[in-house]
Amino acid sequence: MPTERGAPADRAAIEKTLLANEEKVNDAFVKKDIATLKTVIADDGVSVEMSGVTSVGEMYTQLPTMDMRVTAQHMSDFRFVWVNAATVVVSYTWTGKGTVMGQPVSSSMYTKK
Repeated sequence: MPTERGAPADRAAIEKTLLANEEKVNDAFVKKDIATLKTVIADDGVSVEMSGVTSVGEMYTQLPTMDMRVTAQHMSDFRFVWVNAATVVVSYTWTGKGTVMGQPVSSSMYTKK
């Protein structure tokens, strides 16, 4: 039986790895752990958020000085959309508590990678 939109037959295993990596990125970001981030994020990666696009290099420069305190976080509602056998779009809902630059973080955000 053919897989949906060219997705590989082992896509469940790939999706499990992507989920684990996304959790690793979120935990490392909160801890400002650049060494761990570098093990999961490509050197030429970018971050796309409401504030715009930031290169990974720029994020690594800004992260240590960010006024960010996340006291709780949870990711849920993961969705994987396979574009082709080598490309998958991952989206999820991030829920958390804390502050960024003295302002409360939005309690829920929808993220696409």
